[in-house]
Amino acid sequence: MQTPRHSVFVCRIFLIPFAYLPAWFLAGGQPDTGQFILDYIFRQQWPVGPPWFIWLLLAFNVFALLLPLKLFRRLDAGLQRRPAHTVFLWWLFTLLSLVPLGMWLGRYAWTGFGPFDFQVNRVGFYLIYFLTGAALGGMDWQALVFKDNRLAGLPAGICVALPPVFFTVLEVLTYRGWGAGPDRASAGLLELLLTAICPFSCLVLMWLFRRFAQRPAVLSGSLVANAFGIYLCHYPLLIWLQYALLGVSLPSVVKFFLVSAGSLAGSWVLTALLRRFKPISKIL
Repeated sequence: MQTPRHSVFVCRIFLIPFAYLPAWFLAGGQPDTGQFILDYIFRQQWPVGPPWFIWLLLAFNVFALLLPLKLFRRLDAGLQRRPAHTVFLWWLFTLLSLVPLGMWLGRYAWTGFGPFDFQVNRVGFYLIYFLTGAALGGMDWQALVFKDNRLAGLPAGICVALPPVFFTVLEVLTYRGWGAGPDRASAGLLELLLTAICPFSCLVLMWLFRRFAQRPAVLSGSLVANAFGIYLCHYPLLIWLQYALLGVSLPSVVKFFLVSAGSLAGSWVLTALLRRFKPISKIL
């Protein structure tokens, strides 16, 4: 519990305010630290940035400790006896956690207190997947999920085909403006599509990595070791690179790839260098 707690502190106090400096400058702000901090905390109400999810994971950890172990063992028993039925229940719980709140509150409902924000309409959804991951981590899940050339008892071909189809439909509808207005039915439909994508994409990704990424590699090993630090550090680099390219005359597609590659590579290298220092390595 030490590492995430320290990570939240470092991000809230240093990284995220630094990431919002370009927005301050674009809004006409002067290089005045005191004025920026006052505006950042009181007027902007402490923008959260990507690390909002870290403190939520801490809360989920505490909640999971309060649950009886038999709840996690039921998933193990269900995968052994009726894997397809267990996946259906997983999808059903995903649907119940997303669609009603999405129709009631909208797809982008946020709330919080101080520097701690969370997405209200998806907090139950995130909790379900956190608990599912915790349960799978305590069992021999590979032997249960990947059995007889099937994915949790389902034909692998169907599982592989479903996520791209549903994702394409979701993106097309979103591009056409579905779910952006007060129409709750359209928001519910988009959340319904998302519920169909999530469990199957999880199964497919696990299957793909198990089949094609069995051998250790230097690059993937480094990515795994530095992934948490990349998550923490990429946001300031992403924002500052965009800010630096604002006055550069380049096609938007080129800027997109420059910013994406630059923020990934920069945060990756920065994390690898910082992890050489023992006190920092305990956080990253």
